[in-house]
Amino acid sequence: DEAAENRWLGQRLRQSRRQRQFSIRDLAQKASLSVGMVSQIERGLSAPSLRTLRLLANTLDVPISWFFPDSPQAVAERRY
Repeated sequence: DEAAENRWLGQRLRQSRRQRQFSIRDLAQKASLSVGMVSQIERGLSAPSLRTLRLLANTLDVPISWFFPDSPQAVAERRY
């Protein structure tokens, strides 16, 4: 369901941001996005556009697929 996918994506975004020790403001500035947009995505309240997802992935140095629950990276992580 779409809400569950948005929550998953938001959790992955938060996880990656924290691993890099970025605040929401840091990530927003580096990705040229608003703080509100990043916050809404992290909370699962907004589904990012492909452009926004690409900006976030590039900023966090992860493939776009990393944000999706059926990606090879996510499946491998759930096994541990």
